Amino acid sequence: FERIQYSLTIQVAGQGSVSERVVRAAAKTTDYISETVVELTATPDEGWLFAGWSGDASGSINPLELTMDAPKTVVATFERIQFPLTVQTVGEGSVDERVVQGAAKTTDYPTGSVVELTAAPAPGWVFSGWSGDLEGTDNPIQVTMDGPKTVTATFKVLYQLTITTTGRGQVAERVATAKSATYIEGQIVELTAVAEDGWILTEWKGDASGTEDTIQLLMDSDKEVTAAFWTAPVTDIQGTVYRTVPIGEQIWMAENLRVGQYQDGSALLNSQDTQTWSILADGAWVYYDNDLLNSVPYGKLYNWYAVNDPRGLCPEGWHVPDSIEWNAMVAELGGASVAGGKMKAEGTDYWDLPNAGATDESGFTAYPAGRRSSGSTFVNLKAETLFWSATSRSAGDAWYRQLSKDSASLVRESIDKRTGASVRCIRD
Repeated sequence: FERIQYSLTIQVAGQGSVSERVVRAAAKTTDYISETVVELTATPDEGWLFAGWSGDASGSINPLELTMDAPKTVVATFERIQFPLTVQTVGEGSVDERVVQGAAKTTDYPTGSVVELTAAPAPGWVFSGWSGDLEGTDNPIQVTMDGPKTVTATFKVLYQLTITTTGRGQVAERVATAKSATYIEGQIVELTAVAEDGWILTEWKGDASGTEDTIQLLMDSDKEVTAAFWTAPVTDIQGTVYRTVPIGEQIWMAENLRVGQYQDGSALLNSQDTQTWSILADGAWVYYDNDLLNSVPYGKLYNWYAVNDPRGLCPEGWHVPDSIEWNAMVAELGGASVAGGKMKAEGTDYWDLPNAGATDESGFTAYPAGRRSSGSTFVNLKAETLFWSATSRSAGDAWYRQLSKDSASLVRESIDKRTGASVRCIRD
């Protein structure tokens, strides 16, 4: 007698294999002898997992023992391993997922799937970068699902930086991190104030402060910054520093001249003697009433010969204005009838009442220094001031501009060149 032999057919669904081992029977043949017990072991390929038996076997026990008491057909089912892809966002925006290679998208992605992620920022925001299981700023970007993945797309808000200037200069911008059309939240912008010749940065205003030419600004909101430029102070040959003021296209000293030397370093006569002053035909200066206390704010009084001396009374790059330059300032200030009020220092600390029309709108800040007449008499301190023009009228007279406590006008007249009057310099 011979034992009945039964066939065992093994089928595979998915990617994997099944090994057979006779547990209890004669040596293995093509078919199995009745009552042979066969051990089946399912071995999934990489990226797959064993899901279970079907056909003449069931369940998911692995390995499985099968008794051959009839012909058998067994199916070992393998399924792809699925990995979750978690996409998070920081800021305002979204991420689109598209399967480039692999099965259609489900809750999880089968192992080996290649997923393309595209970051889409909301209006007013910009994509900043990937983090987690992806790094970089490529957009779109691909991720291979060879394990569970968590990816974060960071979006940052765009902020506007508005820069204005007062005075003459400009502001250069340099971004300390990568630059975009506008500035990304968290970017650091370096601002450098570049003043025109003869001007300086006085301060930053608005969302910046300080006086350094170069500052750094953190873009954590919309910013408005103003760079305030003003005319640079000027220093005379003796080291005295004078404030300056722009009036139209001109730059003027905002203080009366107080120098006691010519620009070449040679001495300028301090003529206190009454008789000498009245006969001089050379340059000379005095304080009002020969009193040093009148130096500030009134400055020195000079005869016109000092003004006209070729050695130069004003600092280098500056000169005494002529009639044409005075007229240009008058026009800028709205005409002679109102220019005086816009030039005079306000109040009555220095000017006597009524100090008519005084606003100092121009920033010229004229004080009532009085005069010394050609006959050596000091008159009208606190009541008037005279400013020399470099323009001569005749052999004995020259033009000047006069301000009075009683008027808002700037008066143009001529006077004896031996008169002591104030000097304001203008930039070349």
